Amino acid sequence: MIEIVIMIGVIRWFTSTAKKKNKNQILWGAIGGLSYYLPVLLCGLVIYPLIIVGWVTTENDLTLKIIGLFLNIIAGVIGVLTAKRILQNSDLSVKSKRKYTFSIIVMFIILCVFINFLTLYKVEKGIALPGFENKTGIQKMDNGDYVGAITEFTKAIKRQPNKSMLFYNRGVAYEFSKNYTKAILDFKKSILIDNFKENEKLSKAYFELGNCFGRFNQNDSVVFYYIKAHKIKPEDDRIKFEIAFVYSLIGDMIKCRSYLNDVKSIDAEFKDTFDSLKAKYK
Repeated sequence: MIEIVIMIGVIRWFTSTAKKKNKNQILWGAIGGLSYYLPVLLCGLVIYPLIIVGWVTTENDLTLKIIGLFLNIIAGVIGVLTAKRILQNSDLSVKSKRKYTFSIIVMFIILCVFINFLTLYKVEKGIALPGFENKTGIQKMDNGDYVGAITEFTKAIKRQPNKSMLFYNRGVAYEFSKNYTKAILDFKKSILIDNFKENEKLSKAYFELGNCFGRFNQNDSVVFYYIKAHKIKPEDDRIKFEIAFVYSLIGDMIKCRSYLNDVKSIDAEFKDTFDSLKAKYK
């Protein structure tokens, strides 16, 4: 909202200047708006994420958003001053041109100082680029390199020990590598922290936790965590099917039938098992 107000102010400034100088007001207004918007967009999408990526946590989220706002405004001001100088180049005196040039240089230096300060602060605090490490871990996991993925997720966790998603990702990597004991610890930790951005992820953490207990044939724990996942995503047919399947193993016919009857659709890979259970508990 603040940036929109500033951009509107810039457009009005450019159009009023154009009117005084008998220039094309629409053209000057468009250039003014773009001269502010484009640097802000570049800073917001490239520069700020590059130096902040993965750093935002629940504790310092507001602070970093404020810092990001200042960085964006500084970048926009540099763009505005540059555009204004170019448009007025032929009209300005030598003294005015020097002032404009000096202002642009000062604002650019301030922007660089802000960026360097944040980068150095992160290095000093041991907060490097956990976002990159997390991304690399996901890429390695997708390529089947679970050991490498676990290494990357562990680096990210050391820098950000209070992010549920990092523990969840490492838990998945442990699960794929068949280290179910460590996977259980990570899934439990992700649930304990519980700062997932989406409830769906929390549901998945409970579901994967149930899967891991299933590897140890602890069906009571399996159904306990599946039901936790089901409460978060009651519309998920896969979860309902899995709960029904575990109840069939336990021998609870009534509960198995209840969850089976609530399943509206099932993936092809589970259809044979589903049809078999439906026939058995019809």
